[in-house]
Amino acid sequence: MTTRLTFRPGTSVDVDACLALDHTCESDSVWQMTLSAPDPSQQVQVGFRAEKLPRSVTLTHTPNPRRLHDDPDLGRLFVVARPYVEPVTVEPVDPESQDAPLTLPPPPPRPPIVGYVVANYDEYRGIAWLDDVCVAQALRRQRVGLQLADGVRMWAKEQGATRLLCAVPTKHAPMVALCQRLGMAFCGYNDQFFLNHDIAVLFGLRLSRPQRAE
Repeated sequence: MTTRLTFRPGTSVDVDACLALDHTCESDSVWQMTLSAPDPSQQVQVGFRAEKLPRSVTLTHTPNPRRLHDDPDLGRLFVVARPYVEPVTVEPVDPESQDAPLTLPPPPPRPPIVGYVVANYDEYRGIAWLDDVCVAQALRRQRVGLQLADGVRMWAKEQGATRLLCAVPTKHAPMVALCQRLGMAFCGYNDQFFLNHDIAVLFGLRLSRPQRAE
């Protein structure tokens, strides 16, 4: 059963709740890189192959709080997801009636944040980057991450980006699967891209520019 969600731009008030989400995940495969260079004067061949790990590993990701802000003028996107709550209909009450309540009931509590996504747009290069996606453990495998990532795709097209990119650690099988479900394809790698010196596998999706108004 899919949970109905609402998606809204994140604010500074939402940062702590996003950081408190469980950022660990299980991975059972790795993108293994092979490098062939028999002779330095010859062409270097690089290959990647998805291989099953002997056993699943737990990956831990530490998000960068400075990325969690929404600023369209600076090409930053920060969106949070919350469970959808049906609006409460309050019957109008005549204030002069003897049955009128002295005080109105408090508004219902705001549902908790169950996921977020951050992205950025490089206007100079026309490239948007999917930086981070996180979903609460209870709602994983319910297409919440895909909905958040697809929102980035639509946002990137609106900004005028020609390409959407994502850099994924080689052992992060769930993120690789998310990129592939979004239609992104392997397009390269960057050695020692992350702080732990892990290789980044790059996935990309070509976007069409929106039609300009005449």
